[in-house]
Amino acid sequence: MAKAESTSSKDSNTDSNTDAASSYKPHSAVPSILTQVSFLQGLPPSEVLDVLKSGTDFLPMREGAQLTEQDGEPDYLYYLVQGEVLLERNRPSAADPEQWVVVVQRVLKPGSLIGRFALIYNLPYTSHTTAKTDVLVLRFRTSVLERLLYRFPEVRSKIAPQDKINRLRTLPLFRGVEPVTLSYLAEEVETEDCPAKKLIYTQDQEAQQLYLINTGQVNLYHPRLAHRRLWLGTGNAFGFPGSIGPGQSKDNRYGHWAETTAPTNLYKLPWSSLHRLAQRYPHVIDEQIQFEPFETLREVSVFSRLSDEQRRKLAGYCSFQHIPQHHLILQQGDIGDSMWILLKGGKAIISALDQNTRALPRVPVDGVVFFHETALRTARNVRATVETEPGSLWLRLHWQDFRRYLNEEGEGQLQKLNIQIPEEERRGAEKLAQDYEWLGEGEVLVSYNHRHWIALLDKLRWPTLVFVLALISIVGLLQTLPGLWLWWGIPISLIVIAFVLWGVLDYYNDYFIVTSQRVIQQEKVILTTEYRREALLEQVERVDVQTSFWGTVLGYGTLKIFTAGTTGFIEFDLVQRPDHLKGIIFEESRLRKMRYRAESKLVIQNTLEQRLGTTMSLPSRVRSSINDQKMDDAKMTNWQRFWHSVRTRELKQISADKVVWRKHWLILIRQVLVPLTLMLLLLTVMLLMLMSNRFAVLDAIQAFIIGLELVLIFPFLFLVGWVIYVVIDWWNDYYEVTKDRIVDVEKLPFFLREIRREAPLHQIQDVTYRISSPVEMLLNYGNVIVQTAASQGALTFVGVPDPRGVKEEINRRVVEWRRQDELRKASDQLRDLPDWFELYNRLESGQEPTRLIE
Repeated sequence: MAKAESTSSKDSNTDSNTDAASSYKPHSAVPSILTQVSFLQGLPPSEVLDVLKSGTDFLPMREGAQLTEQDGEPDYLYYLVQGEVLLERNRPSAADPEQWVVVVQRVLKPGSLIGRFALIYNLPYTSHTTAKTDVLVLRFRTSVLERLLYRFPEVRSKIAPQDKINRLRTLPLFRGVEPVTLSYLAEEVETEDCPAKKLIYTQDQEAQQLYLINTGQVNLYHPRLAHRRLWLGTGNAFGFPGSIGPGQSKDNRYGHWAETTAPTNLYKLPWSSLHRLAQRYPHVIDEQIQFEPFETLREVSVFSRLSDEQRRKLAGYCSFQHIPQHHLILQQGDIGDSMWILLKGGKAIISALDQNTRALPRVPVDGVVFFHETALRTARNVRATVETEPGSLWLRLHWQDFRRYLNEEGEGQLQKLNIQIPEEERRGAEKLAQDYEWLGEGEVLVSYNHRHWIALLDKLRWPTLVFVLALISIVGLLQTLPGLWLWWGIPISLIVIAFVLWGVLDYYNDYFIVTSQRVIQQEKVILTTEYRREALLEQVERVDVQTSFWGTVLGYGTLKIFTAGTTGFIEFDLVQRPDHLKGIIFEESRLRKMRYRAESKLVIQNTLEQRLGTTMSLPSRVRSSINDQKMDDAKMTNWQRFWHSVRTRELKQISADKVVWRKHWLILIRQVLVPLTLMLLLLTVMLLMLMSNRFAVLDAIQAFIIGLELVLIFPFLFLVGWVIYVVIDWWNDYYEVTKDRIVDVEKLPFFLREIRREAPLHQIQDVTYRISSPVEMLLNYGNVIVQTAASQGALTFVGVPDPRGVKEEINRRVVEWRRQDELRKASDQLRDLPDWFELYNRLESGQEPTRLIE
């Protein structure tokens, strides 16, 4: 290819064509045109004009005139006002690198910015552009637009479809395609949102478009080739001409059917553009890309017990990703939600810190290899950091997508997985799935503990004593009254059995749990009372263990967990192996802090990628969480839905940033019961007196009755006012949790008095709820006590509906606040990075810094 001409000669060439342009506009028309430029919309016009006025003018050009030469110096950018421009990008051919071929070709219409990728990527011109007709362009000096980007960074996303570019970079079909060519390709992408069960095309349709799965799932099949059914997940491609699978004759028809199996977002590209691109990158039209996830799963030992058909379907639940740069996919200490599989030919680096935070040797690995497979069974902290090498291909199987696969294929598939999990963690995962659905997202049950069997014997001592006395009595009856022992023995035996069952159930209703986020103590008496108290692991200051002589011999003791709250500690007596449990609490607390540090490192990585323009779009899911919720709801029977709606009905208001609760309606009923009863009695008396007017009575008595009715109106109105006052007073009291604080408001009607108590979320030490009676248990309401480190001590939410849900919402907000606080700290650290980098670069080059780090 001939060397690019200089910009000065190009300018003289274009100036020679200006005589033929009939649509020339004077410089005074620039402000009016700037208001119509698409990428300047929404910016302050006066500031935009102030930046652009010194380096912007109109330039008319004749047909055939050259605007930019590929690889030339980008002194100017051109906004097309009138006419059409032919754009071509050349790259070396894959067959003959000495021969250059056109990989991008299109006609630009008015409104296009010519030379934009040279500005975005700080490169020479990236394409040839030639006037296809007489044109009029608005010419910008590149330096002027650079100042505009510095002042208004959001303009960058308006100049180029950055979201689509970032996504195309991570699609395996386009691995190896350089970013500039992908950027041109992104401008041709059309998007389509498809519901589940939508037919995309059939076998006889002409193949005009290639489809890329941005997110979602697609099933490819042929009515007469059931064994070739193929499931594709997020990141894969389909729409290749011919039938499914290699070895089939091809024509210009699809040759198979494509149907979505979940809500899916598709990218669509014309085949004409892809064939042009294939001259440089032949793999972009290779249908083998569809089969790589399935072929990889066949080499993974975790799924060795699955059949080929099961692996073929499981491949459709995996996100298929290309990672073009160094990137952390797993960070030691973070809670991993996915299993990652490195495909053949890819490389990665494993690193880790020991318990003393000393770096262990880095270990390089080659594909096929997998990481964090335990995420499919239970959520646990990642034990090592995994960093990708540029250009590697990965499969990501999110645990929620795998759960959806199990729901469709059967839970028996879980037992076929070749995953080694410690027995205690396996039991915790099973209990989490079966009994403790109130645990938060990403939270896993680590240790589940009842009291020692001594506590069960203590609960059974009275039934045992009654049983012994009853046995003695029955033996005595057999001696004296042989015929009556059945009348006494059977009822007494049933009573004893009932007491024994009650004692056993009461024993198993009390437990102490350690999760990956908190410690929880529950005390519950069947159908009577319920008490649960908890504290986050990061709030635990110390753990004490007390044992007696018999506790040392039999292996039990009392565990006391101290937080910064003024109430002291959480205590669980007669717990088994208290020292072991203490070690678990400290270990989980250490892992919890490690997770916060891991998230901070990921924030630094993401921020640096944004500043360097290397942000990647890596969707983690195939099926959305909304579909999971619909699936769970569909499993409920009609009776379960009705009872769930009754039990969880709350006087709760939810907005974008806060949740407000009011007291249960039964508390209002109790407060208005007396005035309502008196109102009913007065109303009954007044109705009786009104009815007496219909009978013939003495005028004096009738006058007395009318006078009494008039007198009774005043207490009736007083009672009405009383009821209104109580209702307003009940409504005015509310409890509120926002993004950063918790609020308790008691407010009397008519502005008589208002008491507002609040505390920041970070001062919450532990949260307790109490259900204190069978009525509260039946109607699902109670008190929630929030212990804080603030001066006012505890905040009590009295009589709130669904106290368990209230406690979980408070806990969720506290956890989220602490997570966001760690991210804010990481962001604050990033503010100094530009100063550090500048100082380092200038010191390295021997220059004086332009600013100092304070």
